[in-house]
Amino acid sequence: MDLLISIKPEYVQKIIAGEKKIEYRRRIFKNFDVERIYIYVTAPEKKIVGYFLFDKVIIDTPSQLWQQTNSYGGIQKKDYFNYFEGRDIAYGIEINSFIKFEKPFDPYLMDTKFYPPQSYKYLQERICE
Repeated sequence: MDLLISIKPEYVQKIIAGEKKIEYRRRIFKNFDVERIYIYVTAPEKKIVGYFLFDKVIIDTPSQLWQQTNSYGGIQKKDYFNYFEGRDIAYGIEINSFIKFEKPFDPYLMDTKFYPPQSYKYLQERICE
């Protein structure tokens, strides 16, 4: 099973560059049988640029997760804590390897009713190889 998540362009660039090795989330998927996590880059790009494999999901308080992962989180402390404001639990998906597509995939060409997920979306089939 695969998953699709939406990420802002600035953070996708950091994932591609290898500066961001963890993806922070306020909500996490329930089924951990996920193999690939595809990345949809939000506006203005609006494309699926690749996928990553992950090692594990860290579940902790926002403060503890920050202490454990900030050196490879690819986000400023202020932005991190703004993102998790009011939350007791924070999730971090540790990125094992990122595979970038040669050509970004436009999901709107395949499905005119496509909508990017707010947090995540399970996929019934692989997007592309």
